[in-house]
Amino acid sequence: MRVVPNFQPKYEVRFSTTAISMISAGMGVAVLPENSSQLASAVRVTTVDLVDPTVMRNVSLLQRRHHSLSPAAEHLKAAFVAAMPTENAGAGTLAHT
Repeated sequence: MRVVPNFQPKYEVRFSTTAISMISAGMGVAVLPENSSQLASAVRVTTVDLVDPTVMRNVSLLQRRHHSLSPAAEHLKAAFVAAMPTENAGAGTLAHT
């Protein structure tokens, strides 16, 4: 569930420190990992814990073409593929580099 339907951020940054600096400058808010709270308190930015958030992220599993994986890597790959939701099963093609 999205809190704000069709929300489009005005800025996207790669580093938590950048987001915290922007918040400190009054440029908005951010949802950051828990470990960012120590950085935030150093510049007097208030943090609020989210209660039972649903966090989703697209990830990719890449494998070098024509190279075999170690047994541990093969096991990890199998675990990732097995954990994919069934509605994504057709889209679960592994990319090879």
